[in-house]
Amino acid sequence: MYDSVKSFRCKLSLWAKQLESNNLAHFPALQSLPQVEPEQVKDYSAIVSQLLEEFDRRLCEFRDGGIIRECEYKINVKKLSFCNNV
Repeated sequence: MYDSVKSFRCKLSLWAKQLESNNLAHFPALQSLPQVEPEQVKDYSAIVSQLLEEFDRRLCEFRDGGIIRECEYKINVKKLSFCNNV
């Protein structure tokens, strides 16, 4: 679950940045339109940014409560122990 949450947050961040720069690489429906106004793309970027903010707000307990830090620590410890055993 930790990896899913972290990767989804990264995807939202990537999409928001790409939309801000008018990059529609991950939005084939928008690419298929004959013409997309830059103002519309900025609106979509704002929506994705709001979604990211809401995602962070709802998961603040998950993130700030130490669950993510604890998961990262456990993952790093497992990686280190695996590397030492090889």
